[in-house]
Amino acid sequence: MNLNEAGDYNSISTYNFKNTHPLIIIDGQESIENKMKKLPANNIKTITILKDEAAVKKYGEQGNNGVIEVITNKN
Repeated sequence: MNLNEAGDYNSISTYNFKNTHPLIIIDGQESIENKMKKLPANNIKTITILKDEAAVKKYGEQGNNGVIEVITNKN
């Protein structure tokens, strides 16, 4: 927000609150970053990073910001 000399608002800027985080998939289920951070390293079998067209092709619009696929040893 900008104030003019009289202290009145003369314009209001907007911010884009769109999610810019990648989609996180753990063992085929959508997850959150915090859960991924808590996974013990020795329980992780593979991590795959999908970007651009590959992410959108597989996950649609949800993959716009990329996808982190994690497969654990439980599978």
